[in-house]
Amino acid sequence: CAFAGVAQAEALYLGGAEYSDKSDYVYLGRIGSLEHDQLQNGWATRLWLDRASYRYTANGIHYRGRNVGLEAGIGYLFGQAPFTGSVFVSALARDTHVSPDDPGNRSQGVRGSVRLSTDLNYQINTLWTANAGASFTPLNHAYWGRLRLMRAISDSTRVGLELSRHGDEHYRATQMGMVLTQRTDGGISWGLKLGYRRQPGEGSSPYVGIELGKSF
Repeated sequence: CAFAGVAQAEALYLGGAEYSDKSDYVYLGRIGSLEHDQLQNGWATRLWLDRASYRYTANGIHYRGRNVGLEAGIGYLFGQAPFTGSVFVSALARDTHVSPDDPGNRSQGVRGSVRLSTDLNYQINTLWTANAGASFTPLNHAYWGRLRLMRAISDSTRVGLELSRHGDEHYRATQMGMVLTQRTDGGISWGLKLGYRRQPGEGSSPYVGIELGKSF
């Protein structure tokens, strides 16, 4: 849903954060066109900076991981209403620290990899939209996937539900929650989400998040 309504923009800047007592995630990103003065079907670039922390249990030992990643990629924006999407291939550098040291975690330290990511959007009718996003990093088989179903309650405001699943070789978590998004006339969009997160071996806990977007 990141590209909906930004056809008159040269680039889209994104930011956000998510927090639970088991994990947190913060990101900044930029999507820009390579071919046109505006975001539309064609080649595009993706720049992404993020920071994450998480917990997992292996062989009865509790670990806490922290990492910072920088991603630069190229991809393609495609489709026309009611269906639009994007797909990107990126080079990724990530610095990961695990405490205590986990000999079985091969992602520790500074590692390079590729990341595949996609975002798909479908306008079901004038009220309902659906979105699916996913990414995969071969380095440690890290994955992320999310489905959203949103209903318009005004011209600029939508509410709905999300279901996401993410993990790697050492953990996997499932989240389900409610989402509120709003877009302003100035090209600014924001979203709030609140739900519940479940991770085997680490229990369940609520999560809260914020999403921001600005088109130029």
